[in-house]
Amino acid sequence: MANNPNISHSVTMTVAQITAVKSALETIQNNMPFLHRLSAVERSMLHPISTATRIFTENTIHVLVNNPDVQPEGYNAPEKQKAMALYHQLEDLRIAVNLLAKRISDTQLLVGNETYLAALEGYRHIENVDKIELSDVDAIYYLLQASYRWQDELELENASVFDAYLGTW
Repeated sequence: MANNPNISHSVTMTVAQITAVKSALETIQNNMPFLHRLSAVERSMLHPISTATRIFTENTIHVLVNNPDVQPEGYNAPEKQKAMALYHQLEDLRIAVNLLAKRISDTQLLVGNETYLAALEGYRHIENVDKIELSDVDAIYYLLQASYRWQDELELENASVFDAYLGTW
């Protein structure tokens, strides 16, 4: 739309392109073997760094690195400094990956919208042809009509799933 008003249904990715993208993603993961996967419970027990806590964390580590005599016993300030450097590196990568993921999501949404609207246009045309009572179109129309009605039931079912597992949005 705003970035690419000429998106077309005829644009597709080749198998080679999809393979290359998946390979690139695998390469990224292989270059970051230290990545973790947390459960919702584990995630809820952690203290994420916000802008305010980041400044506090950096300042505290800086003070402890430069004043080893005031470090708690067993505290390794240089290791904490390395961890903070990794945090910043991951932040840069996370932003880039999130921007890419958003563009993929936006493009999928745009293509899905255009395809759905085209399907509605085709459905409405078949619906009008059915009113002329051409027997060959009847079966096709009733099949499409059933799936069109079924989508409303599916949307209600998905909303119930979101409400039950994720809370109301």
